[in-house]
Amino acid sequence: MKKIYLFLAISLMTFSLNSCSKDDSSDNIETPVSTGIFKCKVNGVQKTFNTNNFLAAGQVNVVAYIGSKEMPSETIWLTVDENSKTNWDLVYTNLTITQYFPTESFVMNITENNTSTKTIKGTFSGNVEEIGSSNKISLTEGIFDIKY
Repeated sequence: MKKIYLFLAISLMTFSLNSCSKDDSSDNIETPVSTGIFKCKVNGVQKTFNTNNFLAAGQVNVVAYIGSKEMPSETIWLTVDENSKTNWDLVYTNLTITQYFPTESFVMNITENNTSTKTIKGTFSGNVEEIGSSNKISLTEGIFDIKY
């Protein structure tokens, strides 16, 4: 029984020392900036979004929102791998906190993703769909020109 307690004590000390070590990785999140244009039509209604943009874990993150940052009525979260124009992900969320993901016909055209100037630009259009449901929302004439 003493061996079990000793093993647990050593394990806990090892874990606590490892968890307090300095992180030298480049995955640290940069301070978000709110610069740029992000707009699209949502089910035919033109909307202009505020943005909160940052680089984290090798991905450009654009959080576009309507309303307050703390309690947005709509959000589009776009993530793009650094220096990539093809490796991206997008999630649309509305006031009901329902998440919608791009359908196969969704088109994303990233025209610039430059980590030197910290800019990302592009267009998008298509439907997003709630998983496990046939509920769809149309995001058309989307354009973004963001500084992060």
